[in-house]
Amino acid sequence: MRCFTAVILAPPAFALAAATAKSRQLGGDSNYCNPGPSACCDSLYGPESTVGKALVAQHGLASNPDAEVGHVGLNCVPYVNVLGGNTCSSNPVCCRAVGGIVSLGCIPVLL
Repeated sequence: MRCFTAVILAPPAFALAAATAKSRQLGGDSNYCNPGPSACCDSLYGPESTVGKALVAQHGLASNPDAEVGHVGLNCVPYVNVLGGNTCSSNPVCCRAVGGIVSLGCIPVLL
């Protein structure tokens, strides 16, 4: 029974460790996805890009300190991949502030 448990739990634990390691490689805060979930965004914009600045301003988020750190995600939803569950084919990220339409402080991750 112990061997079966180790075989079932090892792959998800390895995937989480790999995603955390990748966020560190990309210069992100290793606590972004810990304990919160990663997300999948339709689009991702730099915080200094014209579109990124416009999204932050349009949604009244300019005073949020996370608006200046990391990317701006558009239409982000929680990413769940448990034994073949949901997949993210667009932009997998970890964000400091995940909102309905606009998410702030996002860093790309490999899932």
